[in-house]
Amino acid sequence: PQTASAAAPAPVPYVVAIDAGHGGSPDNSHPEQLFDPGSISVNGMAEKDITLDVSRRIQKRLQADEVRVVMTRSTDQYVGIPDRMTTAAAAGAGLFVSVHFNFFQDPRVNGSLILYPHESDKAFAQLMSDTLARKLAPFKIGSDGLVLRDNLWAHAPMPAVTVESAYLTNRREAQLLATDRFKDAVAGAITAGIEAQVPGIPLRKTEIVKYRLASA
Repeated sequence: PQTASAAAPAPVPYVVAIDAGHGGSPDNSHPEQLFDPGSISVNGMAEKDITLDVSRRIQKRLQADEVRVVMTRSTDQYVGIPDRMTTAAAAGAGLFVSVHFNFFQDPRVNGSLILYPHESDKAFAQLMSDTLARKLAPFKIGSDGLVLRDNLWAHAPMPAVTVESAYLTNRREAQLLATDRFKDAVAGAITAGIEAQVPGIPLRKTEIVKYRLASA
């Protein structure tokens, strides 16, 4: 006869969409091919490369907590805004986090800025902002606040934020983004913000691991 644990349905992991901003490279043999490098830092780094690097680090951290991560892009490719949200929605993502880095004409401007598309997303944005401020304090990255950006991810069927963790135009912050230590810290801070928004993730992880062991 089946044991109770074997008969029980498998726990369903939380699904989170991680959107690495920008992407794609020009191709002289295919000039029609779209590409979007994002901003270029004062030390020559393309935003598209840093967003993908940090997004992969977030993916690994969430997967370690048994979260199913949907990446809107996993390589250096151009993906349109509507397609990014379609991918997230089709996967049943409960949260959408877009990873970007900021740009401003005044190189003195610094800190982490969180954008959100609807008033209903403001609490998630505030939680993410507070978490980043706390986690990135050792690097002297403060909060640059929240901004309602209702022309981006306006059709998101799940809570959504865009995280601009640092300024590529600020020399000190750009230099930090060239280091693995800081990119790891940013990934850890964003992961912590996600898990603060979904505090059931650790319990679900325990359930998934217990079920897996019982079914082995």
